[in-house]
Parts: sequence; structure tokens; C-alpha cells
Amino acid sequence: YIEVEDMAGNKWGDMMDPGAHPEMKYDWTFDNTAPVISNIKAEQGVGNSVLCGDNIALQGIVDIYVDAVDSGCSPLQQPTVTVAGIGAGAYQGVSGDTYHYQVTVLSTTANGSHTITVNAQDGLGNASSDNSETICVNKNQITGSVELELFVGTSRNVTFWATGGTPKSWTQTLSFAGGVATFTLTDVPDSSTHLSAKTAWNLRSKVALTDLGNGQATAGFTGVGGGAYPMVGGMLLGGDIDISGSNGINILDYSVLKVNWGTTNAVADINGDG
Repeated sequence: YIEVEDMAGNKWGDMMDPGAHPEMKYDWTFDNTAPVISNIKAEQGVGNSVLCGDNIALQGIVDIYVDAVDSGCSPLQQPTVTVAGIGAGAYQGVSGDTYHYQVTVLSTTANGSHTITVNAQDGLGNASSDNSETICVNKNQITGSVELELFVGTSRNVTFWATGGTPKSWTQTLSFAGGVATFTLTDVPDSSTHLSAKTAWNLRSKVALTDLGNGQATAGFTGVGGGAYPMVGGMLLGGDIDISGSNGINILDYSVLKVNWGTTNAVADINGDG
């Protein structure tokens, strides 16, 4: 209740008798409750967490989700998301209490951990912040093309090995056209200098990486290579079909070819024609 009095002692309102002036009644609500931030997620692909300790974030879009609620009387404002070393999250929308943002890992993004900071406040300025989660990035990648000798098929599993730094391998199912396929290898170890490629029907070929800087490199396995096995560059030559993985063509390979000659057995289908 409010009572007003001027310098002459004239009064309006009555603190002693509030019912005398019901029009002077005001309700006050105090809100000093800050929003609550929880359940911060970062994903590349549905359900593939790239928070540190889960999986590595590669080049490309990272989806960030955060729950934010405010139990006070003032409405919650749209939270903001920033990832250190990457940038501000672009707001994508909200579903219930879950807000969605996106950031992009570039070829120039530094490898390592990047802290996610979420800020939220209501209309009265009650604010909270959460920087408890981080994204772990390895933007290093190798791109290139691989050719299989006389191959007329459309698909082959190709295994790649990177060496020079911490050794690492990848096996990818590649799509071929005219005997040539392109590839991209991600999460490449730092200091990698060479890459080799092989299929279950072809000899291994090995090349030096062409360093493009910022952890980016290219490698090509096309045309005619040189040197002894493993080949130094060039396409992957056909004929290594025995199960010993000898990376050479010998009597074991000829034995496999002889046993399967005239059949459609995949083990001897060097050129991929079925």
C-alpha cells in the first residue's frame, strides 16, 4: 500500500487502514532467479558426439545443442553460444527447452580442444554462463585419387596407410569410374609424410604427400609408377590375389587364379568385371 503526503501534511492513502483506498493496492513480484543451462551436446552426424573424450571433430559443420530454462517470472532470452577458436554459433532454432546452433571447423582451425561457452539471461538481466564442455578437433586430412590397373568395376575396398608420424590406416569403399576413384582421409596424424594404398587384388603403391599447409595434403595413385614393390607412385597394379598378403605376384597368386579360372568368384576378379 502507498500513502502520499505533501509538505502541508495533506495525505492520500492510509497505511493504517488499507481497505479505505483499495485502488492504492499494488502487487510486487521479485525475480532474481538466473536461467539454468544444462545438457550441452556437440555432434557431427546424428548421435556422433564430438565433445572431448567422445570423438574427434573433423572439418565441417558441428551441431551444438543446449538446454536452457528460467523458473522466474521474466521470460528467457535466446541464449548465445561461442566456441573458442572457432566462432559464434549460428542459431538454428529451438525445440522445447533445447536450443540448436552450428559452427564450422575449417582447414585453418587449430587442432586441439575448443571451449564451448553458453550464456543465457532473462528479461530482467538475471544471467548464467556455462563453459564446462569442449570440442576436440583434428582438421588434418588427405585428399587424392587412386587408379586400379585395367579395372572396369564400380566399387572396391581400398586400404590406406599414413606413415611418417603416428602410423594410421583407413579402409574405404570407393566408387570407381574409368578405373579411378577419389578419396578423403580424415583425422590424419600430425607429421604424416607418406601414404600407401592397396586392395585385395592389387599391389601396394606408396607416395610422398604433397603438403598444402594447415594439416592438409594431397596424394595421387594414378598413371605409371616406378621402382620395385611396393610401387613408388602410380596406379595399383593387379594380380596380388593370394590370401597371404605378400604384396607380390608369385606361384600362390597363379594357383588362386588357376583354381578360379572361368568362374565368377570374387577372389580372382582382378579387373572387377564379375
